[in-house]
Amino acid sequence: MRIIIEESLKLSEQQLQHVMQAEWDAFHTTEPKRQQLIRSLANVDVDVASPDEIRSDLEKLISINDEIEKLCIEQRNELMKVLVDIRAGAKASNAYQK
Repeated sequence: MRIIIEESLKLSEQQLQHVMQAEWDAFHTTEPKRQQLIRSLANVDVDVASPDEIRSDLEKLISINDEIEKLCIEQRNELMKVLVDIRAGAKASNAYQK
């Protein structure tokens, strides 16, 4: 389990950097692998030898995921505004052409 958590953390931190730097192609390329790793955590037995360390790492993973989600939602909202502006421009252009 430890290896999966560490790999999930590493990939999530990379993904967060991609989002913060607006590197959307890189983000989309590696996101399926990250999601697969995170989903696999549900099927792994917990190592009771170091529960505090695992708990800390999982809390960090959740925090990174929350930040990625927040930034992606912000980007989606910005793109929606651009799309609305484009549509409004197209409607205005059509109105002037008629």
